[in-house]
Amino acid sequence: MKETFADLARSVVDRGLCTGCGACVGTCPASALEMDYSLDEPEPCQTGECTSCGICSRVCPGADIPFPEIEERVFGRRRGPGEELVGVHCRVLSARATDEEILRAGSSGGVTSALLDFAFREGIIDGALGAGMDVARPYRTAPVLICGREGILAAAQSKYAVVPVLSLLKRAGDFKRLAVVGLPCHVHALRKMAVLEELASLTSKIRFVLGLFCASCPFYTGTEHLLREICGIEPEDVASLEYRAGKWPGGLRVRSRDGREVTVDRHQYVYHFLVFYSRDRCQMCYDWSNEVADISLGDRWTPQTGEGAGLNTVIVRSETGGELYDLACKKGFVDSEDITLESVLRSGALEAKKHAGMYRLQRRMAKNWPVPEYHYPPRIYPLPVGERHFAPRKGQRGG
Repeated sequence: MKETFADLARSVVDRGLCTGCGACVGTCPASALEMDYSLDEPEPCQTGECTSCGICSRVCPGADIPFPEIEERVFGRRRGPGEELVGVHCRVLSARATDEEILRAGSSGGVTSALLDFAFREGIIDGALGAGMDVARPYRTAPVLICGREGILAAAQSKYAVVPVLSLLKRAGDFKRLAVVGLPCHVHALRKMAVLEELASLTSKIRFVLGLFCASCPFYTGTEHLLREICGIEPEDVASLEYRAGKWPGGLRVRSRDGREVTVDRHQYVYHFLVFYSRDRCQMCYDWSNEVADISLGDRWTPQTGEGAGLNTVIVRSETGGELYDLACKKGFVDSEDITLESVLRSGALEAKKHAGMYRLQRRMAKNWPVPEYHYPPRIYPLPVGERHFAPRKGQRGG
């Protein structure tokens, strides 16, 4: 007998393993599920009659992500020696969008937006799924359907709260060629969907998947705390909110309905999110670089002050991703140069997931607490010699 949504709720949602990706809602053939946005954190709930098809359980990335199987199917091989920290890949680059408007709208180098813009202009896609802000509640994040350049610009920048991007999959039914921009959990679900015959008509529309680097997805309560206690603005008084506004690396910029504007520097608030309000399920995830996307993208950080400002790190993984990226560069949408893998490993996101997250996963497994299964053992791989995140200060001993 196939599982019902009630079974999924008991095994995943009620045990703290739900990622909030929205895959169960977006693939339910009976349209019996919705995301409940009345909660502090959006969660799936049953609103119609469940037909016990079991699809929601099979696409869910909350408790089971078969990494080796996914890698074999998407890349034709499993990760090899030296790929333990980033997953299967073929190229690592530093890049920036060439379009000034896209650069100004984005969080860093604008390459995600540039690739979407290119794909729309070339007819590779006619729609995309991504993360945006809720029009009715501009202090809350929301999944969005992107139909062209205007939508790309509106959805630019990082969103530091749960966004059930995949809940819109069925609403994208009118599109014939889709792209999806998502965090690791969104991409894990997409790769699980790809093997289900029942979803072939849906998944066959997806032309490529752009995956964003992720250290953690914070609770929305963290945003509410920033608004009230740091900005002095009640959520219902917010007219607009941007998490990465202004010059790189950007800051939280809030405009109130009565015309006030408050900006909080990113370095002042980002650890507030990533440490104090990090979601429990995110702390059990060890995929920081979106290891099964076609192309993975994140901020380009380097130890030198200011170097890398306004740049993306790009990891090309699949043949599909390579073809898309090379053509976008050839057509002049992206400027890029090859860089070493080692230069990418100086990342706080890597530290959060591959080290701290891996250790946390080990501890929870030892206690028999609920954990996701990745089908690779939770081993802490050290950084290569010389790739420390932080240089010791004068008077401190170097490790």
